[in-house]
Amino acid sequence: MTYHDPRGRRPPQQYPAGPYGPYPLPGPQWTPPPPKRQTGIIIVSVVAAVVVIAAAAGVWLWTRGDGGGGTAGGDEHAAAVEAVGAAEVVWQVDQGLAPEAVGADDHWVTDEHLVRRLPGRVVAYELKTGETAWELPVGEVDDDRCPSSVGHSGLRVALLVATGDKSPQTCEKLTVVDIGAGREVFTVDLPPIERVPVRIDVPVVFGEHVVIPSRAGTRVLAIDDGAVRSTPKPDAACKSTKAALFGDLLLAQAECDNGKESDIRLRSFGADLKMVWEWVTPQGDDGEPLPVLGVLSLDPLVVELGHSGGDTRLMRVDPGSGRTVRIAEYTGGTRGDYMSACDGWAMGTCEMAKVVGDKVILTTVMVRVNPGDPRAAPGMEATDRRNELVAFDLGTGERAWRTGIEPGRTLSLVATADGSVAAYRPEDPNGGMGILYSVDPDTGALAPLMPIGPKAHEDDRLNTHVRSFAFRGDNQLAFLRDGLFVVFTGVHRASSVGDVDTVAFALP
Repeated sequence: MTYHDPRGRRPPQQYPAGPYGPYPLPGPQWTPPPPKRQTGIIIVSVVAAVVVIAAAAGVWLWTRGDGGGGTAGGDEHAAAVEAVGAAEVVWQVDQGLAPEAVGADDHWVTDEHLVRRLPGRVVAYELKTGETAWELPVGEVDDDRCPSSVGHSGLRVALLVATGDKSPQTCEKLTVVDIGAGREVFTVDLPPIERVPVRIDVPVVFGEHVVIPSRAGTRVLAIDDGAVRSTPKPDAACKSTKAALFGDLLLAQAECDNGKESDIRLRSFGADLKMVWEWVTPQGDDGEPLPVLGVLSLDPLVVELGHSGGDTRLMRVDPGSGRTVRIAEYTGGTRGDYMSACDGWAMGTCEMAKVVGDKVILTTVMVRVNPGDPRAAPGMEATDRRNELVAFDLGTGERAWRTGIEPGRTLSLVATADGSVAAYRPEDPNGGMGILYSVDPDTGALAPLMPIGPKAHEDDRLNTHVRSFAFRGDNQLAFLRDGLFVVFTGVHRASSVGDVDTVAFALP
């Protein structure tokens, strides 16, 4: 089973084998019984526990029993609590109105608020309490196919909105919202390109501009009033088809064709929208230029090239000399050992990887181990899943460190406000409880940062959150800021109205 986001926005990612993903993984497999109901969830009996894995989310659900308590995972959690204390829920928010299934992952975190674009509205939650600070209607409840800017400029964000035509190809309006004041700045119709609607990419707020890429080129509007600053020239040899903001530079992918040959270029622009540098991407094995799937960081410049769902290349680039250092061990396609660093949604969304200093940290796919397997831990009564984080030196492309595979331990990178590295280990059916770790970027050493306490694990309404794996847009998302570990769902469904949506954990 694979999952396709209702916006058509997120490509299928790597999930475990058999019914949980598109390709086999090491270890014994089994065939589960038919699902009991059409919920997109497959129920699998496993010895003393029942494991339910939803392919639409990296969450493990099982009926709690003994589950092998007292195993290494349980002992590690107890030691972590002894060292730093136990984190419990400080606030939570239930999911509101939603149609059958809509993406709800667009969000912005400020010093005071978690601001989310939810079905038909934008809502700001107080980070300290979870209370609603303000709510603003935007668009329609059942229409979530239009994207929002990933970042903000002076607390102003750009939201593309569909109004009339229900085609999945077009978003007709631009709304800019001041998320500091909770007010709409303006809403305008997007200027047409060549008099026809075009499918557009994720908008970028860049200084005083809103940059809106598309397959037909890029439009630029003023962020104050929506005035049109530029539209693509029909006869231009290069068209900017996607963009992302990195610090003071705007990066854009340009697809160029002079009639004789074509190439793809990664370009950077300053605040005046004048080009600073450009780099021509290499050709793939088929002789065609490789598109930019995502940019992990600007300095150093680290990019993933290729097509979503296919084999991709990860490399460091010196745009001045054109020199590249490829991470040869990385194979991020559908059959690779690593989860795709970038998802292809926006050029800057690369949630399964993190660049720190001279290293890039990657996430491996999960391996499933059944009881009775030679790799099974002593006392293990339920199937566990394992993965690790692996770092590579960006100067040589060689492996720098790995966290190692441990029974029952999966690790997911967590976004942090201060640039530190954090990873979450979810609860597992063999006695291991959720732990948020800090990760030493130089060595890969893990240290307990926030063990999730027993009350949260005993609350069945929080199963989705304490068992989350792979924080990204088609799943749960998470961030760490000012001592708060916040986890929230990226897809809202009619069937989950009233379920817990957002949870904030903190140490006493």
